[in-house]
Amino acid sequence: FFFFFLMIRRPPRSTRKESSAASDVYKRQVLISLKQFESALSLLENLKKKLPKEAPVHVLIGKVCLKLGNKDKALLHFNMAMDLNPKEANIIKSLIDKMERELAEEHEF
Repeated sequence: FFFFFLMIRRPPRSTRKESSAASDVYKRQVLISLKQFESALSLLENLKKKLPKEAPVHVLIGKVCLKLGNKDKALLHFNMAMDLNPKEANIIKSLIDKMERELAEEHEF
């Protein structure tokens, strides 16, 4: 009876994978907040392999690429995120606008 109870309470495999992916995103956000951008980018690239159609992953990659000064790659991932999640296009466009303003300011000096 106890074994049967444990089997019922165990979450389905898909839930464990999703929670693992959520945990991976959290780890990357911690690295970003600690300004360990190269480590965060490496981990995000691995996460992208697991979840290639998740817009938040591409947004995070874009943000990290901005911090590392790779504006072309950032723009690529922001556009991928918009394609994957058009409902969030306004938020992503604001990130792109911010990037473009920063680029314009750099060229003014």
